[in-house]
Amino acid sequence: MRTLSADWLVPVEGEPIRDGSVAIADDGTIAAVGPAAHLGTGERFDGCVIVPGLVVGTYFVLVMPLINLERQPVLPTFARSYRLVRGNFWRAVAVWVPIWFVTTAVIEWSAEALEHLGHSQWVHMVAHLVPEALLLPLIALPAVIMTFELVDRDRSVATIRP
Repeated sequence: MRTLSADWLVPVEGEPIRDGSVAIADDGTIAAVGPAAHLGTGERFDGCVIVPGLVVGTYFVLVMPLINLERQPVLPTFARSYRLVRGNFWRAVAVWVPIWFVTTAVIEWSAEALEHLGHSQWVHMVAHLVPEALLLPLIALPAVIMTFELVDRDRSVATIRP
């Protein structure tokens, strides 16, 4: 079990928690969220905010590239993504989060612009699908590159071990 704490924790449900912690189980799932006084401080990030969904999303950002690369079942692939990202968490955050924010903003902006063509459910669906389909390669490319690098690094480490 790993515990992360920061000045603020913003859970999916409920109010933000001042001096909050998130406990992450060995399989990468969120075991608990709450005040650091109850869960412990663990790895402390002063002056920061923790958003648990962002933490989990970061650990599993490599799942889709790994499924295509290694052709393993889904559940073991989630565990593999977690293991690869675990030692490279902040690198994964630095790669994934800005791209996600920018592409989400562009998708929403373009969808809003396209929805002016009409107000039907069909227009709404197309207005979201078209920008997502066009931006998907830009969203996927950094994750795929990072996956190749981390898998290569992991294989290099495995060959060095006795």
